[in-house]
Amino acid sequence: MHAIKHWLPLSTFALLAGCLDSNIDTVREARFDMEPSFTIGQALDSRPLCQSNSWDEVQDNKNRTVVEYRCEIKGAHEYFEKQFVRLSEKLNSRFYTKESGVEAEIKSAQDAVSSGEEDIVGYQQAVTESENTQVSDRVVELRSAIAALQSGNPADQANAQLPSGYTLSRELDQYEFFKQKAEQEMDPNDPSSVEYYSNNVNNAEAELKAAITDALARMQEELQRETESDQQYAQEMTEQTSQGLQDAKNSLEEARERLKTLQSTRDEALAEVAAQREAAMAKLKGYTDVETAHEIYQWTVSKDKAVYLSYVGIEINYANGDQEDRSDSNGTSRYLRVVLNDAVDSYEKYVTQGLPGSSIKHDPQLAQLLY
Repeated sequence: MHAIKHWLPLSTFALLAGCLDSNIDTVREARFDMEPSFTIGQALDSRPLCQSNSWDEVQDNKNRTVVEYRCEIKGAHEYFEKQFVRLSEKLNSRFYTKESGVEAEIKSAQDAVSSGEEDIVGYQQAVTESENTQVSDRVVELRSAIAALQSGNPADQANAQLPSGYTLSRELDQYEFFKQKAEQEMDPNDPSSVEYYSNNVNNAEAELKAAITDALARMQEELQRETESDQQYAQEMTEQTSQGLQDAKNSLEEARERLKTLQSTRDEALAEVAAQREAAMAKLKGYTDVETAHEIYQWTVSKDKAVYLSYVGIEINYANGDQEDRSDSNGTSRYLRVVLNDAVDSYEKYVTQGLPGSSIKHDPQLAQLLY
């Protein structure tokens, strides 16, 4: 806050000073370095920006007697009223999002329960399927081929569909060849002819039977391996799906508990959001309930009547009696440009020139909600 320790009315000072020019007159007759064609009094008096203005001698916060110029800026109250409307809309939007978040969290928990129930149904079906040992296509092929070859029926053996990796085609073709040859060429009245062709057929049949025996042995070994593999796979799947089912049940229980908690605390959560909204709105109202704002210049005057600008800034006066000083020690030239710009005739136009005072009082918690 801009501190003022003591006021000394101009009339009293003039009486004390006798016929000498007052410090106020000295300052008013001095000129700005950046615009020497105006005296300070000419530049600051009758500005369209000011609702009213005054000149006084006061003591500053360093106990120096200074000449002070005050301009009550037009439209400060209206400017901050607009800020309240704009920022309260942002606050309402933020708290609407918070309220929606409470309902959205409940909806998310409801969805989690529904999803968990669907997962359990799926796992229960998977457990049932895994418990019914699944037979692979390879096992089916092996069993079918083994049954055909073990039947002893030449027709079944000849037409057997062997799995990949097994073949009897050479032995079958050879047996059929010698058999047909005997039927066509053997002379049943010639013992040597009968012996020759019979030997060929018998030898081909022996080779076919040996090949069948070998194929059966190999297929039975593979069938054993494949059956064990299928059983092991079925067991692993049963264990995995059973564990998955248990995990799904645990997750569903947690989801139901969370939903129950959220539903039971819903009103409390919404009441907390409403209380936060009310507190934030009260803060915002206090920070925008501005009665007046003054632009202030202060000068010191030396014994030889040299004039030095010692302070320039804005004093904001709130309805609750608080004051706030907003100064910018590096922005003196900006202030002076505004002084000479008659188009700046309201607080709103004033702060758009890059001068302090456009924002509300800084509050980290409120700022976090707004920005």
